[in-house]
Amino acid sequence: MRVLVDGGSRFYGDFRAAVVGLRSFKPRRTVSGFSSPHDMRTAAFSIAFSLVLIAGCVQTQATMLGGQTYPPITEDQVRIYLNVDEIPGRYDQVAILHAQGATGYTNESQMYEALRRRAARIGANGVVVGNINEPGAGAQVAAAVFGMTTTRRGEALAIYVYPEE
Repeated sequence: MRVLVDGGSRFYGDFRAAVVGLRSFKPRRTVSGFSSPHDMRTAAFSIAFSLVLIAGCVQTQATMLGGQTYPPITEDQVRIYLNVDEIPGRYDQVAILHAQGATGYTNESQMYEALRRRAARIGANGVVVGNINEPGAGAQVAAAVFGMTTTRRGEALAIYVYPEE
């Protein structure tokens, strides 16, 4: 069995010699300070993941209602309603929207904007806002003690409001 040790500078003809060689083996450091490409990929993934959390990413899902589909629109065409009494005229229920984001990195405004973006992608021109649930004080304290985050969750109804005739 041929074993490659020390970045390719020494070959050992058998396993026993490889073990003896490993006792004095010191991993070579690259210019970047990482001992292997795997370490570099792990560090890059950790940095990218941290940036996503800091950016305040809000995730949204849509549960489609009925079979009617609408073409996508721009998010500035989506109007937010606080209750169904504000809707002017006839409308169709398009989807139930779910949103969630880390409490420490998102706020209600970001949640509403994420709901608007999701509604626009499915062609809904209105969003009836539901509840946005904040984690309880106990969950926030536990998260702070253990270095974790809590999740803010929201729900809304995506609608298509027909033009007034």
